[in-house]
Amino acid sequence: MKYFVYALIIGLSFGCNKKVTISGRLMHDCLTPAGNQTVAIHQKTQGFIDETTTNMNGLFKFTIKTRRKNQFSLRAPDLILDGIVFDRNIDLGNVYQEPFYFNCYLTLNTDSAYTENDTIFYNCFNTSWCALPGPFTSGVVDSFYNWQSRKPPFIFSFDPVTRITIRNNFDPSKEKVIIAPVPFCTNEWIELVYNL
Repeated sequence: MKYFVYALIIGLSFGCNKKVTISGRLMHDCLTPAGNQTVAIHQKTQGFIDETTTNMNGLFKFTIKTRRKNQFSLRAPDLILDGIVFDRNIDLGNVYQEPFYFNCYLTLNTDSAYTENDTIFYNCFNTSWCALPGPFTSGVVDSFYNWQSRKPPFIFSFDPVTRITIRNNFDPSKEKVIIAPVPFCTNEWIELVYNL
């Protein structure tokens, strides 16, 4: 009898589905809500679950049944947000269909000027590499206005980041990738610091 009760409790706890809601606001870009758009929710193992249409302000809401934490994604119509894991009600906030733009600047910190024969190379906005000839001083090297983020899909619970690769001709082992978080849709300037 005791084993039957344990089996019943375990069976009920695994067999019960609970209703949870996932909501958010679909945005074309930083300023424009995506009104009257179809948004679909998919589960990693099950595939398509449901779809809805956003209201004129881009708001959407799903109510789904789940037994435990599962991994979900949103499509509108392409994949825009992946890796959503939840087992209770969740508000995603703004979900973007298009890449967004941000501003950043590259700062150099050095305690040695090196020589005019030394050069630092870094990947820039519209060209493959920019060159900064020596001698060097600490300070702002370059700025990038309206640099485009990577395209969706974005990964849930990870802030988007920007990265810049820096090389030099005097010590090839010092190639460095600088990564910084990018705030969604603000006019903030992000500082990328290269310590030489």
